[in-house]
Amino acid sequence: MQDFRITHCPDVMSTFIHRSELTRSFTVKEHTVMYVIEGDIDIGGGSKVTTLRAGDCAFIRRNHQVTIRRHAGFGEGGHLSIAINIPRQSLVAYYRGLPGRDVPRSLSAKDYPEIERIPVSLESVSFFDSFRPFYEAEVLPEREWLARKVSELISSLLRMDARLFPVLFDFTSQWKTDILEFMEESFRDGLSISEIAYYTGRSLATFKRDFAKISDLTPEKWITRRKLEAARDALLSGAGSVTEAAVSAGFVNMSAFCRAYRRQFGHSAGKDLKK
Repeated sequence: MQDFRITHCPDVMSTFIHRSELTRSFTVKEHTVMYVIEGDIDIGGGSKVTTLRAGDCAFIRRNHQVTIRRHAGFGEGGHLSIAINIPRQSLVAYYRGLPGRDVPRSLSAKDYPEIERIPVSLESVSFFDSFRPFYEAEVLPEREWLARKVSELISSLLRMDARLFPVLFDFTSQWKTDILEFMEESFRDGLSISEIAYYTGRSLATFKRDFAKISDLTPEKWITRRKLEAARDALLSGAGSVTEAAVSAGFVNMSAFCRAYRRQFGHSAGKDLKK
């Protein structure tokens, strides 16, 4: 089996076929559904690891840092899995077509975990089997076909679990993501302010107006201060070196970190490490 990856639309579909272990750490930018056909997958998010075996399926919420290890099967079997991303524009289009009475009003996105197994059903098996002709023939599906499949997937997810309404449609005013809650979860991830606005369901201008109501700092300064606080907490707890504390807090430039740390706390990071 030749190792290869089909990625017709980077924002929609990826197919993984290989014999050896494949490991990757990244931030999930869009809601993603993963399905394993052969082999297995370990999905690490936070302190939890979710293992998917052949026939298993899982939903991963967007903007979460994960480590994914794809393992080949035993014997002659390799690894085969499919990842379907659900782009925000597809969710917006789908939401606009929903009758208001079909949208539950009492749910909160907080009730849904970062990674959740999806029960195996004839519907889910049939959905992913429809991709088989393409990856077996190494033919790339058309965007229109993929768009229909994404809409079909959204329908299936909502029928299966109503808790996904506020998760998938968090760009609406009713379920708009809380800014500070989101930034507390993601300040280490290196997101731009435009990306944060996008992921909290706001235009950039609306995000800045909303942020000004809850903080005297600019969003950029708030993120920097929050990173410095996280680094200081790590140093005072003895969790590692200055470099390790900086990296764990989301800094990528040590010189900039050291200068910012001294400005914020009035002394070097190394002084707190010695406490």
